[in-house]
Amino acid sequence: MTRPGPRGRLRQRTRARTPALAGPALAQEEPGGEGRGRRHRVPSDQISIQLFTLRDQLAIDLEGTLQALHQIGYTRVEHAGFVGRTVQEFKAALDAAGLWASSGHVPIPQPFDPVAWSASLADAKTLGSRYIVHPFFGINFTTGEVVRTTAPWRAFARDLNRAGRMARDAGLKLGYHNHNWEFFRLTDNPSRTAYDVLTDATDPELVHLQLDLFWATRGARDPVASSGSTRAGFCSSTSRT
Repeated sequence: MTRPGPRGRLRQRTRARTPALAGPALAQEEPGGEGRGRRHRVPSDQISIQLFTLRDQLAIDLEGTLQALHQIGYTRVEHAGFVGRTVQEFKAALDAAGLWASSGHVPIPQPFDPVAWSASLADAKTLGSRYIVHPFFGINFTTGEVVRTTAPWRAFARDLNRAGRMARDAGLKLGYHNHNWEFFRLTDNPSRTAYDVLTDATDPELVHLQLDLFWATRGARDPVASSGSTRAGFCSSTSRT
């Protein structure tokens, strides 16, 4: 039996873990019958792959993995760090592969530090990114418990607004990427969720919400309804197999 080479294994892994993203070449309008049966898909040049999906491969072979993504059909990515490189080295690897980091998952400092955040914004500008997205909030790492009271989420929303204002001044757009626990009921106000707090307390001119469809579903929220009612700037599709 012939084993697939590195590019073939990457293609298989990408398809297995991100079926909605694995075929940018397939993301086109499919004609149907006369005036009906037409399927509208996201244009292929508007689809990114989140590089956290391929963190193991990138750690082994950054350049080869990026080249394989380009051969599959990707032209843009959302990074999740620079894989042990400087931002300049990381950008050089992307450029060599014909890829653009249109967005990146970059945490805002907690507690908020405008100097450190300015450095992150400068890195995003070096990459030529348009978006910068906070990837994660809401777990107490001391106890391992989910934060389910209003005050910490409201304080975090204030930090998002501060970070978003600085991002806007730098020519970038700040987003927040959810998981499932944002949709859990708050213990001090069971009629609301952390996602409700973020939606209400963040300024839509400064912060958009990168709705993760998988995690919203895991949080017992209809992602289609949420995308139309919660200021979703763009969506992320996480897959679990």
